[in-house]
Amino acid sequence: MSVSTYLLSDTNCPLPSPLNQHLHTHKYDLINHLIFQYTEHIMSTANNWLGELNRVIDQRIDDPNLDNLELARSLSMSERQFIRKVKALTELTPQKYVRRYRLQTARYYLENGIHKTVKGAAAAVSYRSVSYFIAQFELEFNVRPLHILKKYGWR
Repeated sequence: MSVSTYLLSDTNCPLPSPLNQHLHTHKYDLINHLIFQYTEHIMSTANNWLGELNRVIDQRIDDPNLDNLELARSLSMSERQFIRKVKALTELTPQKYVRRYRLQTARYYLENGIHKTVKGAAAAVSYRSVSYFIAQFELEFNVRPLHILKKYGWR
């Protein structure tokens, strides 16, 4: 029997019905409050960790050889732990997470005129093949990178 099941069970509280109902409501409130606090703590810890991961990726965004082992080492953990943690927090494999991060960074570069060519944005986020970059960009955002340049007046 779980703690919440025990606490919420009427058989554990042989008090008169109105008082029992009042305590029952307070048990729910207390349990919900504790669950909320625990969830906030977990989310805060997860966000901090993802922030650190993003910082590491950002520092090496132009490195085409950045892989799981390098990222895991930068975060002081084993590669296996790293893969599991990224999947648990993002529901993405580390490779997909890094690809998405790179593509979002490239989009930022294009929208803000940091790179005014598709080739320059692709190279800045370590894509060697511009055609592959365009295909991945279009899959991620449903728009071609050149359209972004035109939309924001850089072309």
